Amino acid sequence: MNDRQTLDAARPAVLRFHRAVENTMRRRKIAANPAGGGRKYDGLIFITAGQTLYRFADRKITVKQGDVLYLARGDTYAMEVESESYSFIFADFDFAGQARPQSDRFSPRNTREVERLFRRLLYMWQSKSSAYYEGCMSLLYAVYAEVLQGGTERYLPSARRRTVEKAVAFMAQHLAKEDLDVEQIAAAAGVSTTGLRRMFSAVYGMPPVRYLLFLRLERAKEQLLYSDISLTSIAAMCGFCSLYYFSRVFKKEIGMPPGAFRTRGRGGAL
Repeated sequence: MNDRQTLDAARPAVLRFHRAVENTMRRRKIAANPAGGGRKYDGLIFITAGQTLYRFADRKITVKQGDVLYLARGDTYAMEVESESYSFIFADFDFAGQARPQSDRFSPRNTREVERLFRRLLYMWQSKSSAYYEGCMSLLYAVYAEVLQGGTERYLPSARRRTVEKAVAFMAQHLAKEDLDVEQIAAAAGVSTTGLRRMFSAVYGMPPVRYLLFLRLERAKEQLLYSDISLTSIAAMCGFCSLYYFSRVFKKEIGMPPGAFRTRGRGGAL
């Protein structure tokens, strides 16, 4: 019996990124190769078309278009491509530590966003542009976050999920409010601050204030890439008290100043 933890329970840190590849396979069966030592790396795979059955020693996993499959380093498995063709994008990387979560299938809530992240990751890896490795690591973590979010939400009762969604919607509507805090968010969602923190930890693996920062930075990145609004105006519309604070936080979290992010993004380097 496999006693390893699931990926969303273990939540290991990503240590190293190796590569991103797009591939298509035709209908066929591929036998396991126990003598080969299993997978060389951990892997996340986004299925863009088709359906395939993976046979492990102790269980089976079927994946189809829109799913994400995590394959643990060292695992051996047989494959049976059940559709005429099976297309996917995969990223090879290493999790930190020796213990490995078990291989598993995930159903992201936003498959378009996950595919977009995988394709950006693939493009960045192939382009080998300036700071491509750091960009790949950032995108891999974004994929990882989407996978964990989709995985944990499968086990969250619908009433609590609606509470979290209400809280997120309130955050998104009030990003420009500098003094927005967890008490205001909890009140809008109709739950205690303790309850809200617990739910966010279960769904997103982070507290509400951290997720609020994530939303603000995502909004800022959209404006930087797709508008000509000044950095000062973007800082204000995303709830940062000053351009200086916005730039400092953005560089710490994203790895470069907002101006550099805009320049590189519009040049296709992100």
